[in-house]
Amino acid sequence: MELIKTEIRDGNVKAKKLRREGWVPGCVSGPQYKETLTIQIRKKDAEWLHRKKGEKSKVEIEVQGQMISAVIEEITKDTLKDEILHISFQA
Repeated sequence: MELIKTEIRDGNVKAKKLRREGWVPGCVSGPQYKETLTIQIRKKDAEWLHRKKGEKSKVEIEVQGQMISAVIEEITKDTLKDEILHISFQA
């Protein structure tokens, strides 16, 4: 499985600003989490995931040093701008 490094997303920063700064917002959900983790992924890593893996692929994501096995649940894309808007992971 591929390892993707992510960071916890600050909820005060708007998604549009994140995208301008080279990040893609995302989330990790699963039965072991009481609340959904909001994360941000480097744009180049998100594009690589979309090109090489696609939805329903297994990946390892690193969040604050913790390794999480997850499946790419959904990749939301703006088809006019050819830009990834959001990635959802299911742990």
